[in-house]
Parts: sequence; structure tokens; C-alpha cells
Amino acid sequence: MSALSWLTSTIRGPKSRPFNWDHLLPHGEFRDQILRTAAFLSERFSGHHARIGLWGECTEGYLAAFLAILRAGHTAVPLDPRLGSHELTDIVHSAKIAGLLVSRDFPIAYSAALGNTKIYPLSPYLRSKTCGGQDSGPPVADGADAAVMLCGSRCDRSTRMITFALPSLIRHAQVVCSHLNVTAEDAWLMSVPLHCVAGLVIPFRCLVSGASLRMCTARDPDEINRLIDTGRVSIVSATPDMFDKMLRRHGTHPYLGNLRAIFISGIVPELQLLRCPQACMVYGVAEAGSMVSCSRPGCTAEEHLSAGPVLPGMGVRIIGSDGKDVRRGERGRILVRGLDASGEGQRAGWVQTEDYGYLDGHGYLHPEPHQDDAAGSGENSVCTVEIQTLLERHPRVQRVIVVSMEDKEWGQVPAALVVLTPGRPMEKTHLFQFLEGKLARYKFPKKIIFADALPLLSGGKPDLAAIRKLLKG
Repeated sequence: MSALSWLTSTIRGPKSRPFNWDHLLPHGEFRDQILRTAAFLSERFSGHHARIGLWGECTEGYLAAFLAILRAGHTAVPLDPRLGSHELTDIVHSAKIAGLLVSRDFPIAYSAALGNTKIYPLSPYLRSKTCGGQDSGPPVADGADAAVMLCGSRCDRSTRMITFALPSLIRHAQVVCSHLNVTAEDAWLMSVPLHCVAGLVIPFRCLVSGASLRMCTARDPDEINRLIDTGRVSIVSATPDMFDKMLRRHGTHPYLGNLRAIFISGIVPELQLLRCPQACMVYGVAEAGSMVSCSRPGCTAEEHLSAGPVLPGMGVRIIGSDGKDVRRGERGRILVRGLDASGEGQRAGWVQTEDYGYLDGHGYLHPEPHQDDAAGSGENSVCTVEIQTLLERHPRVQRVIVVSMEDKEWGQVPAALVVLTPGRPMEKTHLFQFLEGKLARYKFPKKIIFADALPLLSGGKPDLAAIRKLLKG
């Protein structure tokens, strides 16, 4: 059976509408776009399980091509369009990509750099001799790979490839939709690109729940706010940076009741959570299938200020420096374990993340902004998270990251990269005055750099390597 047939025979249920792919987008041409592109790919790539890259902005045509790759029995490799030509060439070769579907603005220099790699236009109107409504894809095993994702490390900017099998994507989507009570009455706005794991999983959640999918290709905070305010969406996925911009553009007016949830994949400051009751902080790890824990829409105040409970069937451990589990309320490194393909148990083995945090008495996860837990300054140990939390409370601080930096005299010292809101000029002394009395002076950042924006990775998380480079400079 084809990948699409496998999907539709696997996700049957009272809340799902898997046979009607038109519900994903609000017009009737979407399924035809998938059929045409799938037939085209079946002609161009013989056999099955070929890895096919996708390059371009995340439009409806891009999503249709992604699903068409699955339908044709191949594996999709969504690529960040911001990659340089040398980066793209290296990835194509290392990931063994057989061909690329690209948007019209694909640079000519990139084509030259890729040499003999097959490159085709990314278009929903690809014509084929075998176009039609029948499901004619080649056989696909139950464990077929749906996508290969390129995930970067926040610390050393290394890139690793993670493979997502169809059964795992579906089972994980079912658990997420059950945990968050997503139904066919919802309309989910996708503002996270498909080349990010947090974006990849959204179409599958819509497929298993019957929810409609809305796309915001420009990822413009004003456009997202407009779609919310006009009642066209009930669920939004966003990065912390996008959520921050949405709140600032929306002003003091609360979001309307039609909005059930804004799922934010990353750390959200407490003040922003208090300001937006619909905000739900998500903690996710690519190796565990994306979402590991999430606060639920309409939850208690305690849950709302956390990343919520761990999803059913998944696991989280917090370990200390000695590798042993710590008690509830104590911070340490976060370990996660994801679902197996059946969704009935956990995969063997734990994944050690780069993140720190703690589980509170309710079992809610509280992840911390980054993995730098302490700077050993002289004889004192300085918690960078403590400094960052205080600086976030300054009314002029929009975003801030505090990291430990090497220092010849003190060994390690805390340093802060700060993004300010528009207003009168500020000096570092103003921030020191704000910290006075709230923090011991030896804990003050030894270096503060003001920047126009916070360097981010493609998934919206802070780019620690780039931040350290700015601070060293």
C-alpha cells in the first residue's frame, strides 16, 4: 500500500477525517495538488524510499509537495532556505538526497554548486501522464521513513540528521491531540516552517484530529494577530520570538475567546505567560518526536506557569552532576524518553538533552532557558538563570540571554546579551542600578552587550554560539 493509504487506514477514529484531505486547507484543490505532484515524483524517481529535498518558503504548494513525497513512497528532507550554497551542497551529499523540489527563487549559483543533483520546480501544477484520483503509489512498509530532519545543537552549532518514521509521527500526533483535546472543531495556524520539527508535526496533528490547517507563510506577527482577531483560528504554534512580537503588536487588549491556545516551543518569560491566558509553553526534543510536555488549555495557574505535565507514555528524568535522579523541585539536566511506534510504551533508553530544569510537586516540567547552569566566578558559583530571570523583569528589557564566559582573572564570569524595547537611550549602569539590592554584586554580569535582535536558530531557540561570539567581540 502507498504511504497515503497506510495513513488513512491507520488513523481511523470518531474524531478524524483522514479520507478527506481537503479539510486540511480551506479550498478544494489541495488534494489534487498532492495527486499531481505524487504522480510526477513516481515518474522521476524509480523504486521507493528515495530522499527528496524541499527548498523554499513554507507555502501551501510546499506542504502539498511534502505530502506528495510521502504518497509516492519517498522520504522528505525539508531544508532551511537560509542555507548557503556550500552548506546546502554538503547536506545534499551527506544526506544522500536524490533530488530537490525548489521554489522559483532558487538561486542559480546553488544549482551550479549542486552539479548533477536533479532539481525540479516546486509547483502544485506539475503535470504527469499518470495524473488521476487513484492511489497509485508504490508499496511502503509500516516502518517507512516520512522525513529526515536536520537539527542543530544550540551549543556548538553542529548538525545531526534525525529520521521520523510514519508510525511514530502518527502515534505521537494522536497522543498530543488527546493530551491537548484537539478536535475537528479547531483550526490550527502553522507559523513555524516545515523544516523545523515543531512545524513538521503540525499537519499530522491536523490529520489525526480532523482539525483544519491554516498557514501564515510570511510569519508576520501582525498577520497572525489579524487571523486570531477575526476568529479564523483557534490554535496557533509559534516560537518564543514570534510570540513576543505578537504580544507587543497586539497591545494591552486580550485575545478573544475563540483562541484556545498558543503553543510556544521554548522558554516563555513568566510575565508573558501571565499576560496571555491562552499561552501554553511546550518543551520538545526532536529525538522524542517533538513535544514532550505542554501546559494544557484552560489549566490551573500552577500548570500555566510551567511546560505542563509529561505526555502520556513518555518519560522525563532530572539528574544531578553525579548522574543520579534528583528529588522533586531540585534542578538538574533533563533526560527524555519518547513513545515507541505503537504508542503503548516507551522507547528503550534515555536521551540526555542540553537543557536544565526541574519537576515540581505536581509533576509539571520547568525547563530553564539554556544549559549554562553556573559560572564559577572566583570562589563563588553564579547561577546565570537567576541573573537572566531578574533582568527579564526590567520594563525596558525585551529579550536577554545570560551565559558563562571564560575570564583570565576569575575563571568564569556571567555575561548578558540584551535586546531593549524602543525608547530613550539606556546605559549598562541603568541595568546595574535595577539589580542593586536584588542580587549580590559579585553576581552582576561582568559584561553587557546591547543588540538589535537575539540571534536565533531556525527553530526559534537562542543561538548560543552566535551569542557568545557577540559577547567575546
